[in-house]
Amino acid sequence: MKFKKIKLTIFFSVIFLSVKPLVGLATTAETAKLKLQVPLLDYTEASNIAEYIGNIYTAVLYIIVPIIIVVIIFSGILWVIAGGNQELINKAKSRILHGFIGLGIALFSYVLLSFVGIKEITTPGIAKIDPVKGQYIIIDGEVLSVDEAMSKLPPERRGKMSAFDAASCPKGQTTFEVFFTNYYFPQYGESYGNNDFFCNVGMQCSCPKGKDTSRQCNYGKRYNPCAYFPKGTPYCNATASGRPPKANYTVAADDSCFKYGCKFTIQGSASNTYEIMDTGSWIKNRHMDLFVGTRSNINKIHGVYTINLLNPSACFK
Repeated sequence: MKFKKIKLTIFFSVIFLSVKPLVGLATTAETAKLKLQVPLLDYTEASNIAEYIGNIYTAVLYIIVPIIIVVIIFSGILWVIAGGNQELINKAKSRILHGFIGLGIALFSYVLLSFVGIKEITTPGIAKIDPVKGQYIIIDGEVLSVDEAMSKLPPERRGKMSAFDAASCPKGQTTFEVFFTNYYFPQYGESYGNNDFFCNVGMQCSCPKGKDTSRQCNYGKRYNPCAYFPKGTPYCNATASGRPPKANYTVAADDSCFKYGCKFTIQGSASNTYEIMDTGSWIKNRHMDLFVGTRSNINKIHGVYTINLLNPSACFK
């Protein structure tokens, strides 16, 4: 039947036409992340719709293309063994032709969609994740980039975290400026911003059961969350130095610059002593992270501060 002969072409044409209207919405790619759900493929994140659909097409093509190739090969064999039977030869020719047409449409639509991006999607089943400009900070429930958070601080506390990350280690100095961020102990089950509990633990401290490499979190940078662990499992109970963290005392610093056990005070609050006991892959050079205990204490010491080393001879590597 003619309908059966062309159904492969129709199938790929419908796919192509169903996504073709997106071309009319094309703009420069948006950096905001998108999270979309596709049956059988679960949730997937992408930087724009073109990338996401491209990922879907890649998965589909891994299935469809081998099938089409098998159909074409089988039709070629049918043609060879037709023995002059014109009906079989015509059937083989038709299958080969429509196989190549379907394959061409699938590949062409994939290439076309790789150039398509949109700014925002409100289609059901698609959720737009807040755009993140570098590491973000949440103040009073508002998601802010570090620079935006700086604008809310007094002028003397403002600075660019990236500049402190890129600065050289202050070896030999006893007084210097540091950019402070905070980390804390996530209560079991609590979420923070766009991240669930296991993402938060993966960001704030080590994972008791290792990382879950099947998915990714986004806190300005992509990383893997902790693998699931049940309530009651000890977590966030030891620093890189092997000692338990102490709120408003423990500091994470770049372990290629500083030694654990380095102690200092902050100018303007000399009565409080702080000690470097921890480290982190996001903590570089003159950027330090203060452990504040609970989330309610976060951002109380944040931004640019001048510190005074108490035992400088034991501080630098």
